[in-house]
Amino acid sequence: MRGIAHKDDFEGGKASIYSWNIAGSSVFEKGVIQEFMDSVKPDILCLNQIKTDPDEIDKKKLFS
Repeated sequence: MRGIAHKDDFEGGKASIYSWNIAGSSVFEKGVIQEFMDSVKPDILCLNQIKTDPDEIDKKKLFS
């Protein structure tokens, strides 16, 4: 997913950006990403090096 963000899109003109290297599909199954999103509330989350078959990821469970 890609998008364009402008400084004025964020409160105070600052965005919280997190980058996360995902080792495997277990992080999706255990709800780890959802817990992170709920607690940290990042403006932008980049998921890198997802070492799993995209068909194994239930996109509905990725974010609720």
